Amino acid sequence: KDSGISDIYAPFTGIIKKIYKTDANEVWLESTEKVEYPDGTVDYLTILFAHDNNVDNLFVGKVIKKGEVFYHEGTKGNASGNHLDVLYPSYLLSFFQGWNHPIYDFPVLLLRQQIIR
Repeated sequence: KDSGISDIYAPFTGIIKKIYKTDANEVWLESTEKVEYPDGTVDYLTILFAHDNNVDNLFVGKVIKKGEVFYHEGTKGNASGNHLDVLYPSYLLSFFQGWNHPIYDFPVLLLRQQIIR
């Protein structure tokens, strides 16, 4: 049984666009360059990470380099055990407006090797 907390590695170089500390320490990381989606679309990608127990070292505007540990599994928010939620909005979010964007069904397994080692 895995009872540890895994490090989360940035799957691309990105900029932190939003942080919500009042719920599950959600962090929105937007790629600085276009990436290829599984369906062949090439566009910028923003990923929401949730449940790290402490994001005090992160701030909006911080640049995170590809492969850098920047987040961790945790229990912040409504969580009963250590885990990570990863959500992928469906299109460019340079002018991000919030939760009203549809979620792109991006299989976590495609990035699991990149974000959790």
